[in-house]
Amino acid sequence: MMQKKVVSLFLVVMMAVGMMLTLASCGKKSLEEYFEMEEMQTQVTALKQQFESQGMTADIYAEGDSVCFDVTLGMEVPAENLDTIKTQLTDALDQQKATFEEMAKQLQDNSTNENVTIKITYSDSAGTELASASFAAAA
Repeated sequence: MMQKKVVSLFLVVMMAVGMMLTLASCGKKSLEEYFEMEEMQTQVTALKQQFESQGMTADIYAEGDSVCFDVTLGMEVPAENLDTIKTQLTDALDQQKATFEEMAKQLQDNSTNENVTIKITYSDSAGTELASASFAAAA
């Protein structure tokens, strides 16, 4: 189940990066400027709806040099499953490290930001952080 959620996030990140790269054809902007554009906000709304259809919520935004994905599962993870879920999510994020780093590089190359990172945080509905990772642009 958690692997599927990370794959879903991976696809959502790819879509967001693709949208930003499309908008880059209008001239380089900062990540925050891209997120202020109406076209990007439309895409972010669609991405949030995609998460909601899977029983999750997501806050997707740019902050300085970072594109942030704060994902909240639509359930509280029982204490007896907490370690297993944390390990599954962390492992799944680690497996996508090279891809997220390459996406960060693409964003860096097509924005005015110099040290782009993609930050992903998973929490349950009680606010317990399940996994968090930051992926810097590949060298």
